[in-house]
Amino acid sequence: MGIRKKLWNWCPRPKKLVSTYFARLAIPFYVSILIGCLLLTICAAVAFVPSILFKHVDESGWVPKEIERISFPGYDIVVREMRYNPFEKGYISIRIEAYVASEENLTAYVNSRTNSLNALLDAIAPNALIEIAVITFKNPLKAEELTSLCETSLVKLGEYAVIVTDEKTNMNDFVILWFPRPEDPNFAKDLTLIKESHRLEGIIAVECCIKAETAKTLKSDPRILLIDPIEDPTILEIKKKYEAAGLDVQVERSFSQEMWRQYAQLKLGVKWVSNADLESPDH
Repeated sequence: MGIRKKLWNWCPRPKKLVSTYFARLAIPFYVSILIGCLLLTICAAVAFVPSILFKHVDESGWVPKEIERISFPGYDIVVREMRYNPFEKGYISIRIEAYVASEENLTAYVNSRTNSLNALLDAIAPNALIEIAVITFKNPLKAEELTSLCETSLVKLGEYAVIVTDEKTNMNDFVILWFPRPEDPNFAKDLTLIKESHRLEGIIAVECCIKAETAKTLKSDPRILLIDPIEDPTILEIKKKYEAAGLDVQVERSFSQEMWRQYAQLKLGVKWVSNADLESPDH
């Protein structure tokens, strides 16, 4: 018996194998847990990564970033760095922000910008061409008057703003146009067809090229409120500074639309109408 007991202790009874039945049942459960964890991880990434990325974008200057602002009576000259992603070189944007929502601000703006025009005219030759200028009229011009002005004084016309009256509501609207052109034979007639059920009241402002000597003459025209050059000596100096630093510089032309809108609201009580509304007969 002693030998048998020793052999029994030296060679113990084999352990009972664990059944694989329950393991097979548990596999789908574990897989579901893994898939759920993976989905939660993806959702967390979608929720938090964009916010982290946009925070990085804001701090790194990949979006427009104001780097300089110079204030004058009635307006500011604003300088921004324009870069939308890290792969772009970017450029410097210079634009005028006009504040003409009151009579006091309008007077300040007109006086300031007239001084800028005079400084520009003193710095260039009489036959020099002012590439882009914005002319605002005291009262809306008729189509024939604008045609005559273009024939005698303006080298080239860009955008222009017109006032129309909604015949259903008798309210004035303000519309910025590119076509028709004053040189077209049917210019006056085509202007009346820009929007159904609307009557043309006149042209309130134009963007154009003009010679320096012509600008000097038109300053005293009683129909004209202001001749406003896009690039005045101050803006040209700012442009030169950033170009000397090896940066591309763009002077924005879009300020005129905002200035015209404010002016039309102040002087004529009109509301803003976008170019997209021109295709629809009604508001």
